[in-house]
Amino acid sequence: MKRLTLLLILPALSCMPGGCQQKIAEKVAEKAVGSQGGGKVDLNVGSGSVNITGDMKDIVYPGARVEATYEAEDGKAMAMSTDKSPEEVAAFYVKKFGKPAMKAMQENSISMVWEDGLSVTAVADKDGGITRIMVGRSTR
Repeated sequence: MKRLTLLLILPALSCMPGGCQQKIAEKVAEKAVGSQGGGKVDLNVGSGSVNITGDMKDIVYPGARVEATYEAEDGKAMAMSTDKSPEEVAAFYVKKFGKPAMKAMQENSISMVWEDGLSVTAVADKDGGITRIMVGRSTR
């Protein structure tokens, strides 16, 4: 349940303006994990440089700006932005990791989940030409 909660909350956080995201993301994620039975959450949001651990490097979208990383007991996630479309982002991850077990498309977004616990959501900002990407990897 913690994984599902984080997978639903984190993509929404990546679409917020940077200033709001930095302050709200940490509190929301910590509360989400805490309300689902506890657990440590380590957030690194917009502090100039973002620490990307070895097991996360393979899920960075090429040329994207890494805006935040999130770590909890049951997984890790990363928020990024790019000027590429959600379709281009999705195509990259499908090529790299194969066909997802689940794919959902809406007007300006694509979400995909693989059986190994990898999840990708790409949401286009209608006005700014920016696509926000949230990639997560569950460890359970």
